[in-house]
Amino acid sequence: MNADPDGVKRLVSARQAVTLMASSSQRVHTASLAEILAGSDCSTVVLEARLSNGDELMAHILMDFVQPAELELAVPRVEGEVERVPRGYRLTLTSNSLVRNVEPSPDVAAAQFSDNFFDLLPRGHKTVQLATTERLNVTEVLEIRTMVDSCRALHA
Repeated sequence: MNADPDGVKRLVSARQAVTLMASSSQRVHTASLAEILAGSDCSTVVLEARLSNGDELMAHILMDFVQPAELELAVPRVEGEVERVPRGYRLTLTSNSLVRNVEPSPDVAAAQFSDNFFDLLPRGHKTVQLATTERLNVTEVLEIRTMVDSCRALHA
């Protein structure tokens, strides 16, 4: 995928049925770097690979073609919805662009996220649980850091 200000431009898409034995691995698709990049600069391309069984996502990976700090990512606009649930809060995050290494961090000692390091795809969403016994104003105590933030801090 090639990230642009409006989201994602799909460079190459391939779908194929495969049969895999349990507890095994095998190569199921091969493509040259030139085929994947389709003339794009490798600092703007991320490869997404998914393995599904029907509607169930079995495995998912994003792969970069350059070092993470060399990726040309747009400054993301991460938005979220917060819902109070038993044992804490449910937070659903979305973004207008690809966001690598999202790290939600509550500014509360007695709070813990179910997943505290993940990627967000444009127009996709990620739901995480914030476990805490405290009643919080989540929008005031939550900090979202991303790889773009980390790279800016390194170069400041």
